[in-house]
Amino acid sequence: MITVAIYIVDRAYGGSEEGGWWYDCGEPSDEQCSYTRGFETEAEALNYSAELLPICHELNDGRPDIGHSNSVGRYLPIISDGNPKPFPSERPYYS
Repeated sequence: MITVAIYIVDRAYGGSEEGGWWYDCGEPSDEQCSYTRGFETEAEALNYSAELLPICHELNDGRPDIGHSNSVGRYLPIISDGNPKPFPSERPYYS
């Protein structure tokens, strides 16, 4: 099953190496869980994800970009295999 859910996506501080680095992270939004749907085909999931873009745009109105220091995250439709899960599954490390 392919799932589409609205996630809250932000950046997290990875560490001080090379002057500091950040990584993108996200988790399914509890507040927007009513929009979560499962599909049999990728085409259906892509179509539904496109339908969610205007909703996310409205939800993001007035929210700072994730690159800003005062970011609280942005809403974004994410397509995944199986149930929606936070990402990344493990905190990345600098190499």
